[in-house]
Amino acid sequence: MSEPYADPLRAEHQRALLPLAAVAPAALPWTGAASYAALAVYEALLAAVWIRARRGRPLSISNAALNVLALAYVAWFFLAARALHAGLVRTASNLLLFTAAAKLVSMKNRREENLTLLLCFFLALDSASTSTHVLSLVFLAILGVVGFRTLARISVLADFDRAPPAGALGRVPSWGIASASVAATAIVAVPLFMAFPRLQSPFAVAPFPKQSVDGSFFTSDRVDLETFSSTKHSDRILLRVQIPEGELPDALRLREATFNRYLHGHWIREGMVSSRLRESADGRIEIPPQYATAVPAPRPRPERKISVETSSFTPGFLFVPYGTRAITAGGTPLSIASDATIAYSGPPSDRGYSAEYTLQTDGAGPGRTSVPPHDVPPEVASLARRIVAGAATPEEKARRLLAYLGRGFTYRVDVPEAVGDPVVDFLTRTRAGHCEYFASALALMMRAAGIPARLATGSLGGEMGPLTSEILVRGGNLHAWVEASLDGETFRMFDPTPAEGRPRIVSVSLWRRIAEIGNEIEFFYDRNILGFSTLEQVQLVEAARQAFAGLERAGARVGAVAREWRGRAAAIAGLLLLAAAAAALARRRRRVPPATRAYLRLRRLHARRIGPLPDSAPSGAVIRGFARAGREAGVAARKVVEIYRAEAFGGATADPETLREIRRLVRALRKTAAAAAVLLAL
Repeated sequence: MSEPYADPLRAEHQRALLPLAAVAPAALPWTGAASYAALAVYEALLAAVWIRARRGRPLSISNAALNVLALAYVAWFFLAARALHAGLVRTASNLLLFTAAAKLVSMKNRREENLTLLLCFFLALDSASTSTHVLSLVFLAILGVVGFRTLARISVLADFDRAPPAGALGRVPSWGIASASVAATAIVAVPLFMAFPRLQSPFAVAPFPKQSVDGSFFTSDRVDLETFSSTKHSDRILLRVQIPEGELPDALRLREATFNRYLHGHWIREGMVSSRLRESADGRIEIPPQYATAVPAPRPRPERKISVETSSFTPGFLFVPYGTRAITAGGTPLSIASDATIAYSGPPSDRGYSAEYTLQTDGAGPGRTSVPPHDVPPEVASLARRIVAGAATPEEKARRLLAYLGRGFTYRVDVPEAVGDPVVDFLTRTRAGHCEYFASALALMMRAAGIPARLATGSLGGEMGPLTSEILVRGGNLHAWVEASLDGETFRMFDPTPAEGRPRIVSVSLWRRIAEIGNEIEFFYDRNILGFSTLEQVQLVEAARQAFAGLERAGARVGAVAREWRGRAAAIAGLLLLAAAAAALARRRRRVPPATRAYLRLRRLHARRIGPLPDSAPSGAVIRGFARAGREAGVAARKVVEIYRAEAFGGATADPETLREIRRLVRALRKTAAAAAVLLAL
């Protein structure tokens, strides 16, 4: 049992720990891992402890009082987890805040001080592992400096049995050493970050309740009515769209996915049959005619093309305009579902793509998937039948339903908690909701009236700045509407949301654009740090290898000049040696998986013997190129590519037998490619 501290010494220990305890949880509210209210109470308590410690009268709570507080908090813990639906991550983080503050106040000896220090470490770990904000880098730097200084002061205090002399701790040279240590760590961290294996998601993102003001998800194969409002509050940049020439597609309406099953406020996708899209050698992917999202027009419509760059918060589905005819995705494998929803079928090699489309004013989608009649709540079905009573045609039914939602209903992002089914509550009690409520109500009422219908999601509008040719699509631009088939053949777009609730393309002032530079930095962070994948690691290594090869060729030319200018030869030779050493060091430190290395060797062999391929050419183009040299070469190339795909996209590790087979296949292809080069030359 450790000896208890005297009050003056305990005050110094508290003062040493307080900066670390204050900084450790600072990043928790950025992604909702802890509430701002809980953090404010925690920091206020630390401020009171700091004031008392500076006066030499440390705040102290007896063990009995601490036990009473702990029992009271246990009851609050279960209330927050079960009744308030705050989410496990937020509830656990608030528990950590309470425990750390309680131990800091009740700290009496060295053992309890070590426990308090451990709780501060857990708070810092919680902050770092749940934050996806760009400021987390600044947070980690500050945390490193404060943490190092705290450890230095505690180690000095360990030599005292009573309070140290006044000003003794201030003379401990901790700030400079701590700053130098953090800088050295950052320098080492960058190459380690580039070389370490990548996770599917590097952070544990906290789950968000419907009361949250910053949603934790933006795209999904499931949509919940009561959580969609949180995404509408977010200003996080999801997409960056190059402004196309000419007219925009319906205020830049981009279709993402459709949903055809409804149950108590939840929409899901069911019965969608997907197939891989076949790309050409230049990476362009033609959308098959049966998936064309276009309504036949009496006159030819103009062709357009837009380029989209996504952040790491838009995985899965692609946002494309109605009438999309082709996609260019930089070698990324894509699949298309029966409702023309396009999705990545593997990790994206690049988070940018372009879409060629036919300009439309009445968007349409293919397929037959629709909400089944038994998914429509009875109250909704009864209301829909009363509204369309006497209507002779589907067009008249649709017109009446749209007119009904246009009278007496209010657009509102913050929706009160529903009583029973959310759509029933929207139609019969609140008569207020956001776009997803309007779209869900129309889709279900149309289905009850005998019109095949489904929910569609995507984005609408964006933000156009004065100094850019791009449109920024934020969380607030996410939108929902309806696709319905009035003729039994083609699904057409219907948007029942009132005009004031539909996002538009807005022009941003120069001053606001300057003030929002932080959002641009955040988009860069999302895309290039959070979204830095294994395949991007390999591409970076390949780019570095080509750059060093260029340096070697440049070195040869410099050597010729050096022979003419012997006085400068020594300096140039030294520079070449440094470049060669850097290249050798980079090659040694970059460990590319063996199957990926074999695939890259295959591409280089293709470029030398058969013909160069563009960087965007997919792996299928490599197979087809070797197949020109003969059937056996095509089969061998396909085997190498399949092993590479299993390793790069499926996470499969090649066993020793597979590695030997790869080496044998590459040697055979080298001989075959040499013979093919002779034949092609003839």
